[in-house]
Amino acid sequence: MLVAALAACASDPTPPSCQQAIGNFYGAGCFYYDTSSGSAVAITETDMLNRCTNAASAVPSNCLADFNAWLECNNGVKPPANNQTCGSCSTEYMALIECH
Repeated sequence: MLVAALAACASDPTPPSCQQAIGNFYGAGCFYYDTSSGSAVAITETDMLNRCTNAASAVPSNCLADFNAWLECNNGVKPPANNQTCGSCSTEYMALIECH
């Protein structure tokens, strides 16, 4: 039983890198927005890539599933993207931010 469980874990796909996931998201026509000032200001792809890279090095182990789900969401957006597909990744990102 233990061997089967380990084998299943070993076959789990590796999540995409920040560069791959964020590049795909922005390449599909999506953007992240900073609304902390009260108005929506687009976050550049470079800034979001930096945020992702910083999060990857600091994500707590109990938040790793949220981080990987966010990467997968970004990587899974297909062009032409719409508000629903882009927005679903924003929801994943908020879950990651709120994870402690």
